[in-house]
Amino acid sequence: MGAGGKINFVKHGAFKDVSVALMVHPGNANITWAKYLALSTVLVDYYGKPAHAASCPWEGANALDALISAYTSISMLRQQVLPTTRIHGIIKKGGDAPNIIPDHTQGEFMMRTEKLSDLNSLQPKMDAIFRSAAAATGTTVNISTDPRVYSVFEDVVINSKLAGRFERYAKENGCTFPSKETQVSKSYGSTDMGNVTHAVPGIHPVFDIECTKFDIHTNEFREAASTEKAHSATLRAAKCLSLTAFDFISDIDFREEVKAEFVGAHRMPSNPNGNSDDESVHLPVSSFQSLFAEGDILAKQGDFRKAVDAFSKALEMRLNDKHCLVARSKCYLQLGDSESALEDANMALKQDSAFFRAILYKAEALYSKGDFEMALVFYHRGNKMRPELNAFRLGIQKAREAIDNSIGNPKDYKFQAPAGIKITPQGQVIMSNPSGPNAIKSVQSALSAKKERPMSGKNVKQLLGELYKDREYLENFLLDKGGMPNIYLSNLQLKDFEHNPNDRITALVKNALDYLETRTEFWRQQKPIYARRKDHSKAIVKEIMARNQAFITEMAHNHRVKVTEQGLSKTDGEISIGEKLESNRFTTEALKYVNASMNVVARSVEHKDYQRALSAAKSLSNRLEDIKNLPNLDVAVSDVTSMIGNIYLEVGSLPKAMEYYRKDLLNCKIKKLGSCTSRAFGNMGRIYVKLRKYEDAMAAFEHKLEILRHSKSDPEVGSVSLEKAWLLHDIGRCLLELGREEEAKIKGEESLSVAELLNDTRWCLNACVLIGQVEVRQKRVELAIRAYTKALTFSQTLGDTHAVRAITEALLELNSEKGSSFQSPTTKGQKHLPHPPRGIIGATSRPRVVAIH
Repeated sequence: MGAGGKINFVKHGAFKDVSVALMVHPGNANITWAKYLALSTVLVDYYGKPAHAASCPWEGANALDALISAYTSISMLRQQVLPTTRIHGIIKKGGDAPNIIPDHTQGEFMMRTEKLSDLNSLQPKMDAIFRSAAAATGTTVNISTDPRVYSVFEDVVINSKLAGRFERYAKENGCTFPSKETQVSKSYGSTDMGNVTHAVPGIHPVFDIECTKFDIHTNEFREAASTEKAHSATLRAAKCLSLTAFDFISDIDFREEVKAEFVGAHRMPSNPNGNSDDESVHLPVSSFQSLFAEGDILAKQGDFRKAVDAFSKALEMRLNDKHCLVARSKCYLQLGDSESALEDANMALKQDSAFFRAILYKAEALYSKGDFEMALVFYHRGNKMRPELNAFRLGIQKAREAIDNSIGNPKDYKFQAPAGIKITPQGQVIMSNPSGPNAIKSVQSALSAKKERPMSGKNVKQLLGELYKDREYLENFLLDKGGMPNIYLSNLQLKDFEHNPNDRITALVKNALDYLETRTEFWRQQKPIYARRKDHSKAIVKEIMARNQAFITEMAHNHRVKVTEQGLSKTDGEISIGEKLESNRFTTEALKYVNASMNVVARSVEHKDYQRALSAAKSLSNRLEDIKNLPNLDVAVSDVTSMIGNIYLEVGSLPKAMEYYRKDLLNCKIKKLGSCTSRAFGNMGRIYVKLRKYEDAMAAFEHKLEILRHSKSDPEVGSVSLEKAWLLHDIGRCLLELGREEEAKIKGEESLSVAELLNDTRWCLNACVLIGQVEVRQKRVELAIRAYTKALTFSQTLGDTHAVRAITEALLELNSEKGSSFQSPTTKGQKHLPHPPRGIIGATSRPRVVAIH
């Protein structure tokens, strides 16, 4: 976990249901009160201007001078920091050639302090050094403390109750300890266990492996750690740790003392004297880096409102941090709040006027507001600073296009001279009757003759998309009953606003219509209807159409086969896609639209552009409601709804995925779509497993299994039987997680029976592993060995070397247990067992899922 793995566990709530955390580390002495420092890392980049060092050095700006100046200033800063503070760093890049003034240098620095609060106060001093070095050398600097790259290691908070109990047991087992003053006098570096001890009570002692000549993390120490003495010391330390944990579990008074000390250590004073009431107890406060990382994760998942809240809390701890401001600005843009996005970008630029990310998002915010000219200015400014970034070049292009689309091409306008006035090709104006009111009147008439025509309803519908129905509804809402369409009158009991006015509702509706009108005009200027052209060449379009036609023809053939097998007649209401194609019953436009939408979704998912995939899938779902001549329309709606749920699942938004899976299930039940209903239950079961709701997952899988049992397909062949094999296996896996081992074994044996009948080696392997794990839980060693031996045969047949190695190790451990007392199943015979991951697949296709943990 040297890369801070436990920090990620803390951030994602892995210790939410944990009461205490205990950990030991080998060393060259027995230490209970080991001192571990808080750690933060910063990456500094200086950008200058290259020049030849001999011919014209005065034309350059030396980025290496800036980095050396900062390095020297940090050395001087060490005189004014606490004795427990450590600052160290390296120069990662110093230039490319000695005869060229370096235009880019990079350094990496670490800061360690005794407490996290000291670390937060040290960071501004370091930032001031970096910026002053840039100002002195005429260069620019970029300071990165991005939590996604550099995790902050917090100091270890040692719980004295736990530490005292561990030390007592260690002494009883023959260990000797230096005095507490001697123990705390030495620093043992930094560890991510510190972040854990800020979340739950914990300790991190060091135990002696009798290697006094060398320090930890050296080659010599590694050799010493492989000796019998080190192994015996490790067992002794593990025993003391286990006894301490046992006391915490069994001794109520001791447990309460540990918890009370933990809460007291993180209690914030309610007055300057440091006194606090019991009611003002606070849990540990999150650090800036953890809040920043939380916001970044939420933004990636598409939950921009919660991301904004996380970034706002982070900014309360580190006011006006430019990286955090820019990240929040990006979220505001996604939420459509261009004013707040622009404000954050401006605040970031006040901190660093050369910060290119702030310039980019200021340009984006201006563009979103419709101020295309100023957006173009900042796109150009950013492109001049960082010409290698595509974002600025694309911004320049789209801003120019938006300006051209708004103003129009002068060649498209032709001035018509009024009567009595002639304009020569050279631009000279000749007036036959220069005086009199009629001349002025005719000129005014000519100037106002050409007025902009309002957009047609068709163009507005194209611009607003799915919002057009909302606009239509709101417009009708303002009308009285006489002007309200029947569809609204049948669903809503509306008052006559003429006789029963409601100013508040009327104002809300008008505000919404004004907003839609503003967005319509913005989108019209940004990309007019006449400017929307297909980007594909004719050859690419032809290729895509041919591929989709082949796919649909194949689907039609499969459907005809299925109808034949099930003995369905055309009176059942299902008409094959092939028959539709052969009789040319659905329009070319509908086919083109469905083809294009599916291609966009597939390509976007392939390139991991889930935002675009989601938008295209939702748009297709809305349009399917208007397409009446598409064959198997209900199945298509179900497919798209399920696809949206799958996209949400890919980005980790489980609640949204479940929402669409439930919607799909409800629709399938109403339309009586058997196969689609089966798929919906499988998808829901997969979500429940991820949420560890195994009872709900089993219920979903049982429903899916029931549908398979009533299917008219041959139960001995085909995908239906294979689905039964993995469904039985997954139900058994859920039962095993719930501790219902005997029921899990029955399901495993049923799964094995079906898999053997189909001669599917992969699921035979999975079923045998499940049965073996049940036997291990039940402490039936012989039966476990028999199941794993059978699984080993299947893994060898598959050529799965990873599974072969893991099962072989498990068999060796089980064989070693024969004739001795059986140990805990979590440590013997189950440590390296192969099994399908907890994210159980819920598709109708044949899953291939064996993973080794």
